[in-house]
Amino acid sequence: QALQGATNPKPAYDTGSDIYTSILNDLNSADADLSNTASVFKVGTDDLIYGGSMANWEKLANSVKARLLLHLAKKDATKYAAAATAAQAGIATGQDALVPFGSNANEQNPWFQFNDQRGDVRMGAFLVNSMLTNNDPRLAVFATKDANNTYSGSAPGQFETTGSAFGTFYGSSNSSIPLFLSAENKFILAEALISQAAPDRAGAAVAFNEAVAESLDYFGTPSAAFLTAHGSESAATITLEKIINQKYVALYTQPETWNDWRRTGFPALTPAPGNTAIPRRFVYPQDERLFNNGNYIPNVTSFDKVFWD
Repeated sequence: QALQGATNPKPAYDTGSDIYTSILNDLNSADADLSNTASVFKVGTDDLIYGGSMANWEKLANSVKARLLLHLAKKDATKYAAAATAAQAGIATGQDALVPFGSNANEQNPWFQFNDQRGDVRMGAFLVNSMLTNNDPRLAVFATKDANNTYSGSAPGQFETTGSAFGTFYGSSNSSIPLFLSAENKFILAEALISQAAPDRAGAAVAFNEAVAESLDYFGTPSAAFLTAHGSESAATITLEKIINQKYVALYTQPETWNDWRRTGFPALTPAPGNTAIPRRFVYPQDERLFNNGNYIPNVTSFDKVFWD
């Protein structure tokens, strides 16, 4: 209906659950198609992410499926086991899905362009302070040093012009941007294993430790000391909070951390001064209120929850 133009200017809405079902069906179909070695369709070097490797695309389809299944698990706990199965068939070390960029003006990374053209955005204090507390070596590539030759960020509701700015790892003109990291796949596996009906705490600890180590390596900041302190969990010590808190750092710049917070409540965030809550969804755009008012759902605020939250 949405693509019928003037024939149907007021398309109906699909439910969120129907959309998830449709996407998961598409991913299952993609998985089956990509595993068909008799296929005559070959992408080759035109594939800027995997260089024509259909096997890697098949693994990525499973990783995306695992991510979406976790979204649904609070509504249906059986999705944890399904997410674990999908993650075990997902991408592994060296199979990160990265979008490449270049140094020429028409090839530059959009984070670099935004920062170069604006230059007024500073790091968030919550992330910076937690990384300082944990002596996290990734901070050196996440952020630049501030005017005092250390790292600092802006708290919610503030505008700290002298704080640390965007760092080099994602902020250089030719930095690649991740669509999906292998470390995320391991964090998903860790959460799914610890949360399923018969928790596999030992397996969750192994997946978590591997995820932390892989994230450090991905950002070029390996640290035995950090792994000893924050990446050496056992079946007795692993917790969901530890998994999500480390995943939050590893997925720096990626919106999936907001989904994780909405699902789990981790990391433990507080609203900006003058607010009593943190937004949990996007509101409908104004065009829908103006031109599709027969289907528009009124009185939805950014503090309402989506169906899986």
